[in-house]
Parts: sequence; structure tokens; C-alpha cells
Amino acid sequence: MVSERSTDRRCGPVAPVSGPRPTRAATSPTAHRTVRLTAHRTVRLTAHRTVRPTTRRTASRTARAIASRTARPAVNRTARTPSA
Repeated sequence: MVSERSTDRRCGPVAPVSGPRPTRAATSPTAHRTVRLTAHRTVRLTAHRTVRPTTRRTASRTARAIASRTARPAVNRTARTPSA
């Protein structure tokens, strides 16, 4: 499936590598070969796996993780060490 490979490598349904149709190419060949549900599932799965973890989730998660690591251990250490 060309659409899955193109979506796995880069931005998901936005990848125009398969042909001149960037959006329809991800749906039409898969829809012709299989059912629309499977096509939507493959595109959504690849999009969820590639786009969100690389751009959205990592930034938010790293920011939150860094904030939690910098803030919470300091508070916990300062609170625990004088008490213990």
C-alpha cells in the first residue's frame, strides 16, 4: 500500500509522495482495493502514530515532564530532607 508507506514516512495524509493527489490518493486506491473503513483506519492510525507523537505529544510531554521534574523533585526534596 503506497498510502501507508507515505504516511508512515512523513506527515500522514498530507504526504504527496504517492501521486499528484495528496489527500484523495490516500483514500481512493485503498478504498478501491479494500473497504472505506479500512482505508480510514489505516490513514488515521498512521496519522496518530506519526503526526501527533512527533510534533504535538512530544513537545507537550517533554515540556510537562521537564516542568514536573524540575518543580516536583525540588519541592519533594526540600520538604523531605528537613523533615527526615
